[in-house]
Amino acid sequence: MLDPTQARWPTLTITRVMDPRVSLTLDLINEHNTAVPFRLTDACKYLGLSESYLLRLFHEEVGKTLRQYLLEVRMKKAAQLLMVYQTPIKQIASECGYRDISNFYRDFRNVHAITPKKLRLRALADIARRTTDYRPGFPQQSLS
Repeated sequence: MLDPTQARWPTLTITRVMDPRVSLTLDLINEHNTAVPFRLTDACKYLGLSESYLLRLFHEEVGKTLRQYLLEVRMKKAAQLLMVYQTPIKQIASECGYRDISNFYRDFRNVHAITPKKLRLRALADIARRTTDYRPGFPQQSLS
């Protein structure tokens, strides 16, 4: 028989379920075309909430402001587009909802700590290095 003082009880992790209104807001943002500005007023009308209440609720649930979250979504998309496509940076800025290229550069640099052009050049250098480092079917040559 087990000694009750030595019994090991399973630890329970209680996870808090996110408020469904915030979850729906996140879905609206993530499914939203970033080229078209996200309109808080439209989201509030859809959810039946005031702007101030939704902003406060969003911050409490997500841990960042709605503006911060939108900026992260846009900058993540911008970084992906810059690394994959050779689309002009100005067009990528527009696709991410920016009308002013200087605002795009400033926000991108603040989020990623690198300029869009340098990120693209770094991604291209990584691709070039990977393609020259390994060639299937060819023996690796040493430089000695």
